[in-house]
Amino acid sequence: MSVNNFIPTIWTATMLKERARKFVAINNCNRDYEGEIKQKGDKVKINSIGDITISDYTKNNFATGLALQTLDDASTMLEITQAKYYHFAVDDVDKAQANQKVMNEGMRKAGLGLNNLADQFIFGKYTEAGNTVTATVTSANIISSLAAAIQKLYENDVPEGEEIAFEVSPQVYTKLVLAKIVKDYGNTQILENGKVGQYLNCTIYLSNNVVQSGTLSNCLLRTKAAISYAEQLIDTEAYRLTSEGFGDAVKGLQLYGAKVVKPKEIVNLALTTSAESTI
Repeated sequence: MSVNNFIPTIWTATMLKERARKFVAINNCNRDYEGEIKQKGDKVKINSIGDITISDYTKNNFATGLALQTLDDASTMLEITQAKYYHFAVDDVDKAQANQKVMNEGMRKAGLGLNNLADQFIFGKYTEAGNTVTATVTSANIISSLAAAIQKLYENDVPEGEEIAFEVSPQVYTKLVLAKIVKDYGNTQILENGKVGQYLNCTIYLSNNVVQSGTLSNCLLRTKAAISYAEQLIDTEAYRLTSEGFGDAVKGLQLYGAKVVKPKEIVNLALTTSAESTI
């Protein structure tokens, strides 16, 4: 397989397809502000304005009139802080022995690797959540912790009908199963997207990338507006090896960044799972 048969556009599409199927953190972010990203350090401006002052009105107050407010700029910047690359080669002999499918598998795994790091990066934003619920949970009380977290969102003016994602680790997911609030629906599409059920107006997602330390899981309850994410696959380049040997090589560079833009719409559930007394 010569370098002329390489189509970088197809490789790029393959990586994005893998992301949509396997990872959940990116899918639950706002992607509206990606803009034109060219290098690490680029910034995406997210426009916003400050609050409007509401004042008491007094009739016949012609002398002083109405107070005029100038709108404040409350814009924030999403900075592209991450730059990741892959670079690998396939020897001609290896390709021949594998029916020329080695390169395709390498590209698939490169996409999975990039996706995995981006997913972990977003879950690491739990430290910027505007609210935290800390609890030691079993199947008997985990519903109370989830309800307390949802209450915090509603108290921060998140509309009752807003789509809310609850992203959990496997050990927290086990407690939800034992509490009989999630179950296997037998729907492969749901499982492929990371969705494992719904409860209390939340869609529950299972991910190994939720930040964990021993029995502590920093699960996230959030709206899709809470975290903004921007990325750009800058380049995918295929070339023929020269002095290094006989084979084909490919390299790619991805830039991305994420920012908690609405901290009031994200809750960190710091849940420590405890042993069950009875099942």
